[in-house]
Amino acid sequence: MKNMKIRSRLLLSYAVIIFISMFASIISFFLLNKLGNNLTSFYDNNYTVTINVSIARREMQSARAYILEAVIETDNNTVKEMVDKASNSLANMRATFPVIRERFKGDKALVDDVDEILSQAIIYRDKVFDLLLALKSDEAFEVTINSYIPLLDQMGDKLQEIADVAGQNALKWYKAASRHKQRRL
Repeated sequence: MKNMKIRSRLLLSYAVIIFISMFASIISFFLLNKLGNNLTSFYDNNYTVTINVSIARREMQSARAYILEAVIETDNNTVKEMVDKASNSLANMRATFPVIRERFKGDKALVDDVDEILSQAIIYRDKVFDLLLALKSDEAFEVTINSYIPLLDQMGDKLQEIADVAGQNALKWYKAASRHKQRRL
């Protein structure tokens, strides 16, 4: 280095600085890409499952409220309106299940359990709706309280288990990312 002219030394030092900067930029690009993929995975899987479970549970509660409101109504038009609203809420709830099944990264048996409970609940739902439309409120109330709502409660519990597993998966992902960050520092 002593025999080099100042101009050559400056050019060499600038070249080294540019090389180090480019190397750091390339590494940063790959790390940001990895981070982006992890965030996408987090959003597409854990977050989406949790949101859809929340929607399903909310729609289930709405349907329950509409059914119980229909039980206390005496006007046939109002009963039909409440049954239609309950039916729409249950359809909205069922619309979340394919997304939950596709995106859930836990034990698929939980989703299968929800589907099985749903197939049992549909029988009672139809019975309750038929009784309500026939203005047989007392019988509809008995079937709702003794058969239908317990199945909805079971379904809600299973959906909560799914949300809990998705939350645990998100926490594991976060801890793994934190450990990776700690190692880099």
